[in-house]
Parts: sequence; structure tokens; C-alpha cells
Amino acid sequence: MFFSVIILSILIASLRGGRISRFADAEFSRLGWIILSFAVRFALSVAGGRVSIPPAVASIVHLSAYGMVIFAVASNLRMRGMWSIGAGTALNLAVIAANGGRMPIGLEGLRRAGLDSLPSFRAIASGLSYTHELVDEGTRLAFLGDVLSIPKPLWPPTVFSAGDVLVMLGAFVLVQSVMVPQGAGTRR
Repeated sequence: MFFSVIILSILIASLRGGRISRFADAEFSRLGWIILSFAVRFALSVAGGRVSIPPAVASIVHLSAYGMVIFAVASNLRMRGMWSIGAGTALNLAVIAANGGRMPIGLEGLRRAGLDSLPSFRAIASGLSYTHELVDEGTRLAFLGDVLSIPKPLWPPTVFSAGDVLVMLGAFVLVQSVMVPQGAGTRR
């Protein structure tokens, strides 16, 4: 969903007269940490059920990936949208840390989104996922987990968290502020 929001943000900024080439001039610090974080989280998400990693190691690696984002965001707080990205990442980190290194994901949300028959769901349901676990009675801060959903016909179906909403809002603001200079209106 995050990448869909980025693409939509770029399209909207373009319609407002923005230029994607302005990203080359943006002064991002430590962008590599964010890219590394995405790579680590992706690798962990596909490793579940395929590669044997001690659960404690997987948890530390997963939490560290969120720490990488916090580190990079803290270096870029002068940029519009970064406070929202940081707050959302902190919320996600809090719920993951409270649940032993895994993001709780709601079964009802998965069903509403039509994602409860995918192989990744089976890995989560069987406890083989290194990044997610189903919400149950022992889940801490469940309301901050991936319990929100978008059903099939509206968007690519997905489940997401309140922290993800803040991250996506911040990313939208960031893209708009980089691509469309201050004071610029819509294209005439």
C-alpha cells in the first residue's frame, strides 16, 4: 500500500505542476537507512516458513529495521511530512516491540480484505511468519496493529495500522513539498 500511496502522491504533485526531477535536489540525509530497512523487512517477510531463523534473532532484526527508519527520519525532520512519518513509525515500533518483535494482524481485517486465503496468511496463521502474528487475547496494543483494512474493489486489498496511516500521510506531504515548490499553484 505504501508504494501505491507514493505513486498516487507523485501523480497528484505532477497534476499540480510539480516535477519529479526536484527529488535530485532534495537534501535527504541517510536515505540508505530507509532503503536498507525496506530490504530487511521484505527479506524477513519472505523468509517465514522457508528459512530457519531463531525467533529472538528475527525479532531483533525486525525491530532494528524500524530503528533504521527512526534514525533516518530524525536526520530529516526539517522536511515537511517527516514528523508524521516518524510518529507513524514510532507507533509501529511500539506495537511490534510490545509483541515480541512481530506486528499483530487482525483476522477480521484479513477476511474483509479477502487476504485470508493467501500463502502469506497461512504462514502467519501457523506462526511461521517472522514479521506478523494474528491478534489474540494475549496481544498487547492490538488497536495499533494491522487491524484496519481496505476491501477488494476499492484499492488493492490490504490491512494496515494507524501508524501506517501516519507514515502514508507524511509521505504524501513530503512528496508534495519536494515536487511542488512553496507558493506554486496548480498547473494552468
